[in-house]
Amino acid sequence: MLEAAKKEGYDKRDLLKKHPSLNRVERETLMLRAYLMDHISHKVSMTDKMIASYRRQHPGMTPKQAREILTARQQKKLFQSLMKRLKQGRTIQMYPENL
Repeated sequence: MLEAAKKEGYDKRDLLKKHPSLNRVERETLMLRAYLMDHISHKVSMTDKMIASYRRQHPGMTPKQAREILTARQQKKLFQSLMKRLKQGRTIQMYPENL
């Protein structure tokens, strides 16, 4: 993922330029966070219709709870899709303790 983020120019973003004293791990963390925000979090879309439909299937659930569950599901699908795309032709090591 770090390789993909660098390839897309995340290592040259203004956020990193504002903090020249960051060490390598801190720089990589900021890059990966921005990469994931752009490729997952910002791509999640939720409509009131989707929330209402989910709530009909799960009576007693608040709109906030339904939104959180549906958002988490969409994020998980987007992450799985991203990982599948990144894995093509590569060996990827996952470190769950860092997730």
